[in-house]
Amino acid sequence: MNTKRAIWSGLVTGLIIVLLDGVVNGVILASTFDDAYQTLGLTPDPVAVPVFWFVGGLLIGLAFTWLYALAVPRLGPGARAGTFIMLVVYVLVHLPIWSHAVDRVFPLGLLVVASGLELINWLVAAWLGVRLYRETPRADERDADDAHVGSRVAVERSSN
Repeated sequence: MNTKRAIWSGLVTGLIIVLLDGVVNGVILASTFDDAYQTLGLTPDPVAVPVFWFVGGLLIGLAFTWLYALAVPRLGPGARAGTFIMLVVYVLVHLPIWSHAVDRVFPLGLLVVASGLELINWLVAAWLGVRLYRETPRADERDADDAHVGSRVAVERSSN
């Protein structure tokens, strides 16, 4: 696994999720969510909720890329493997959210629309993340790593 690349592409993937889901939930569906919260007698914290979803989105991107990197040797690289891995991550994250359809905390229509749009967002983020992740470093990244390792070995030899 190319750890540096996995972290970098995971953060970018997460940021894409944060931005796209922010548009869906914070702009397109904002008034519908506000109505649902009002019906429940709740007032979401205007700072805590966005911070939670920002950090959560980054963690989701990192988890996706880590799982994708682990799956590449078995599934091969590319959009097909990325789609499969993101679908697994998406279902695991959304299962608790979908429970609100059963307990009727949120209207079913809102959950269906939000979940559907988020699925599209997450797949777009996955496909971009897959393009950013490389199993092996680029030549310039290898050269920098080799130079760092070489200088460390030279220092260790000179100190002996």
